[in-house]
Amino acid sequence: MPNGDVLTAEQTGAAALRDPQLSVPALPRLRRGLAVQPVSEGLVVEGLPAPQVFRGKAATALLPRLLPLLDGTKDCAALAEELGIAPRAVFKALSLLWMCGVIEDTPSAGSEQSAAGDALAAELADHLSRMGDSTGANSCWEQGALRLTTARVALFGTGPTATALAEELGPSAPVVRVTGTDGVPPEGTTLAVAAALPAAELSAVAAACRERNLPLVRVAVFAGRARLGPFVHPDCTPCLDCLLAEEADTEDDPGTPEADEEAAALTAALAAHDLFGFLSRSVPSPYPNQWRTVALDDLKQRRHSGATRPGCPTCSAARPADPAPEATEVTEDPRPAPLAARYEAFIGFPPHEYMDPKGHQQHYKPSNLALQRQEKTWPVCPRVELPDPDTARLAGRAYGPEEAGPDAAADVDAQTLSLVLATTAGIRVGDPDFLRRWTPSGGNIGSVLAHLAVRDAAGLEPGLYGYVPGEHRLALLAPGTAALAGVPGSGPATLVLTGNLGKVAKKYHSFALRVTLLDAGCAQATLRRVCRTLGLPRTPVRRWDERAVTGALGVDPRVEPVTAVTDLGRPL
Repeated sequence: MPNGDVLTAEQTGAAALRDPQLSVPALPRLRRGLAVQPVSEGLVVEGLPAPQVFRGKAATALLPRLLPLLDGTKDCAALAEELGIAPRAVFKALSLLWMCGVIEDTPSAGSEQSAAGDALAAELADHLSRMGDSTGANSCWEQGALRLTTARVALFGTGPTATALAEELGPSAPVVRVTGTDGVPPEGTTLAVAAALPAAELSAVAAACRERNLPLVRVAVFAGRARLGPFVHPDCTPCLDCLLAEEADTEDDPGTPEADEEAAALTAALAAHDLFGFLSRSVPSPYPNQWRTVALDDLKQRRHSGATRPGCPTCSAARPADPAPEATEVTEDPRPAPLAARYEAFIGFPPHEYMDPKGHQQHYKPSNLALQRQEKTWPVCPRVELPDPDTARLAGRAYGPEEAGPDAAADVDAQTLSLVLATTAGIRVGDPDFLRRWTPSGGNIGSVLAHLAVRDAAGLEPGLYGYVPGEHRLALLAPGTAALAGVPGSGPATLVLTGNLGKVAKKYHSFALRVTLLDAGCAQATLRRVCRTLGLPRTPVRRWDERAVTGALGVDPRVEPVTAVTDLGRPL
């Protein structure tokens, strides 16, 4: 397997063949506005979101012949015939060029996409094509052009922010200015934008959009900040009031909206960028799940998201909380959204129609692939070998009851613990180029770290151990039963699972906690099934002292939290 420093055609070709979410262009063509320059032992392609460098034999022998043929009229077979090489070799090269953003597909002649592209200004067409790989939402730049031409933006507001926003967005998409206080979007509107509206008018527009099931984006500028949202849609977001409550929790008092023309112009330009990305899907946009506030003096920004407040009369199914017995007056204000709900809202996936396929390609980024084989090995701790896991013990066995009888109970020994560790947090032996695990893991990263507190298990001395899945062995962290003082449990062995949050965060960032907890749930499901099949008593520990357990393991709970503690075997 490659060392993870570079992305190869072999990797991308194999991924494109087995992954249905990867779709190499059928009629490939170079993106518009690119510059291809030969360099020592390769090529450089500039004009994309990031320059792409191609090196190696194919970059000097194949790509200079292939690139001039990519005009959107030839499929893979035709290209292979003209080049005189195997179609599979051409497919690998095309898959690499596509995942690097160099090529895109070609629309059918006479299609709506093609017609929309013909009507677009050349400069805008170049931008849609060059930057389209930043989201991957459009198979060709004409698809982005069609999204823009079919959009109908109703812009509410009469102040300088609304005027500047109309000027910024007008050349790219149809914009209709709406004045008056009734707040009704015109027929055919696909997106409403409220620019610096007073609170009463904003509420009226939000109510009208909610009644008509239309998305709404609020744009405002006050307290020295551009407020580029929130995005509100009855189908997929909380109501405007719940979202604005999130912003109010983290920002200064909004005060009175400013009318400064310079602030309005900068706010409009920033908002137009986010709106253009949302409408065209050609460049990233925080909508619909998030929105930005930007400080106008230094352009520092903060991302926001919001969750439904329990008791909200507009978007919550929960009733307002009953007043406390000692309360002197009754209030029906919604309660603040719980922290867990706010976190889920921030990291949650948008609806399918708003997802950027480019994010899926990050699974094949070399640094992310390398994470799959990175593991904790405790190199200075004594090695303790484990027997090979006897998976035949699981074959053909009925899925037993939760409480196995005494005659069915498996012994808690090195052989049984080896099988439990392998299936819960281990790696399957097989294809060296594609790492497989016994238990599913988000991104195949393997965030679950297994530890054993051994009190009385045949074949293993008492002590605290860490499991190294790549070598299927243990590392002795601390010998003797005294080392187990911080670990709860009373069985012959206690399995402690932690989550390698720091490792997952290298790929998933703020989403890492969710992936880590999902992995922990999968590991516990496997553990439960294996124990029931073997007849091994299993007792989950419901509560534990996080500091005591992590102290015994020698880990930092901020980057390696404890996710499960389970007693194995009958209590001693």
